[in-house]
Amino acid sequence: MKIVQQTFPTTLPVELELIKSQLRIDGTDEDILISNRVKSAQSFIEQYTNRCLLSSTFIAYLDEYPETELWIYKFPITAITAVKYYNSAGTLTTMTNGTDYVYSIKDCPAKVKFLTTPAIQTDIYDGIEIHFTAGHADLEDIDKGIIEALNLIVGSFNENRQNESSFNVNEIPLNYKNLLNMYVKGTYL
Repeated sequence: MKIVQQTFPTTLPVELELIKSQLRIDGTDEDILISNRVKSAQSFIEQYTNRCLLSSTFIAYLDEYPETELWIYKFPITAITAVKYYNSAGTLTTMTNGTDYVYSIKDCPAKVKFLTTPAIQTDIYDGIEIHFTAGHADLEDIDKGIIEALNLIVGSFNENRQNESSFNVNEIPLNYKNLLNMYVKGTYL
């Protein structure tokens, strides 16, 4: 399964003025640079924790039906909006919730169970699509520990500008890791 993000948040997960205050930066000369650092930190946190901080839409693609149920490693998933497949004639067809599939989005991983398995087109990849929305609609709903980790990572980016392109999980100081480890949702088995 691959998951492709379709829409992206139009706001940052923290207010720009708040981050600038923490970094002790006045003026607007570095606003774009700081915004990009916040987005980089957000992306890293989302990948590390299997969370989505701000509301976005995604499509999970599968080549075939799972044997039991499908697990989606994003949190919080707020809605599964459609499940579609390319039928044997190559037409994209929408399945019916409650008849063709059921789902649970209460925790991570979210689960989709197929009740029917119609024939899918066999000569293509990504023949099954699960459309869903994940993330928080309100900044206030994002866990404060995640915001603190984001602030620390942005601060580290700002202090170590020359190393920004090589930042990876093995270089995270323990205080960031300790904060983020509390928020990891679901694991791949």
